[in-house]
Amino acid sequence: MDANGQSFEIAQQAILANQSKVPTVAEMIQEHIDLLIRPSSGTTRTDQTMLDLHVRDITGHIPVDKLDYRHMNHWVKSMMAKGRSPKTIHNVHDLISAAMNTAEMLQYIPRNPCRGVQLPGLDLAEDEAMFLTHSEFSLIVEGMGERYKAFTSFLVMTGTRFGEATALTVGDVDLLDCYGSASEPMHGLRLRTPKYGENAL
Repeated sequence: MDANGQSFEIAQQAILANQSKVPTVAEMIQEHIDLLIRPSSGTTRTDQTMLDLHVRDITGHIPVDKLDYRHMNHWVKSMMAKGRSPKTIHNVHDLISAAMNTAEMLQYIPRNPCRGVQLPGLDLAEDEAMFLTHSEFSLIVEGMGERYKAFTSFLVMTGTRFGEATALTVGDVDLLDCYGSASEPMHGLRLRTPKYGENAL
């Protein structure tokens, strides 16, 4: 009040102006991360790292209501110039876009500026399936803590995904017939002739 000459009206306007301040891109992404409902610690760490390494120093200072296609295009080119992989660029873009969706819901912006931004093509070779030989897998198991060996062997020998395996109940597994069911029948608790070659598990 003293700073505003004891004027309540001026003080109130100053408070409202401060409350309506639009966050920067970095602040908005941080708010988005903080608003996530029950995120895993890994997700939070990954998002925080992407913000700090790939956004904060490039577009992080821009107010979200000023972020536009040109800024995002510059960000993509900057990431490519630094040698970042297409997959990394896609992942960070997904985080920025999700944060801008949050900004749209909070009425900071009328439209997500990430929509329509062209991204580098993903190299499908990066996601090609690769398989361990029996000897390679044995070496890995030997170096594991005892508590992880049985579960890891189960994943490898059945081809079950981590999410499927952790969702299994006692009733899903028949040890007599070596059969288990998740979303579809699994191969059973034994090594089989590999689909992708004799040396694959």
